[in-house]
Amino acid sequence: MKKKFVASMFALALAAATIAPTVAHAEKKPGIQDGSVLWKTTGNTKTDFGLSLNYEDALKPTYSVQVPQSLQMQEDGTDVYVKVSNTKNLAENNKYVSVKVRDTWATNFPKKYRDDDHKYNLYCGYDFMKYKVEPKLSDSSYGPALTDFNQELLTFTEDATKYYRVTPLEDTATNSNPYWWGQINFTIGVENIK
Repeated sequence: MKKKFVASMFALALAAATIAPTVAHAEKKPGIQDGSVLWKTTGNTKTDFGLSLNYEDALKPTYSVQVPQSLQMQEDGTDVYVKVSNTKNLAENNKYVSVKVRDTWATNFPKKYRDDDHKYNLYCGYDFMKYKVEPKLSDSSYGPALTDFNQELLTFTEDATKYYRVTPLEDTATNSNPYWWGQINFTIGVENIK
């Protein structure tokens, strides 16, 4: 009886040794972590296991934007502001606020003229006049004029007021149509710092 008991205890100790998990610890990054658990079992054994979960909820970037609603352009150009305030959690998330020109089509801009030749155009009926949009740089000079849509005009990493310039490219005083209309539509969003 004593031999059976000792043999049973020896078998139980071997079984416990083969079931014991081995775990490797690694730096916590998103996704499946390095390391694994391995069970070697013999016979009709039942094993429970668990997966350790970790989640760090990053604070989402927030910001407020203030822009003018309309503009009476001047012949030699007009500076227009974009004010970004209440910025939070941008740098911590490696992000910045991006201001892009989505398009320059006013609601009543003639649909058949919404093409590459009529980007950045004011209109009067079916007459068109080009204008340019340039970002104002930190040294008060102006950057290159935008030529396409979805181009970045201004960027913000903190609270600031920045400017861009809108300038008509023809002499309106000699034009037979003295009143011109247009619109700039923007996309403002959060982008990754590269």
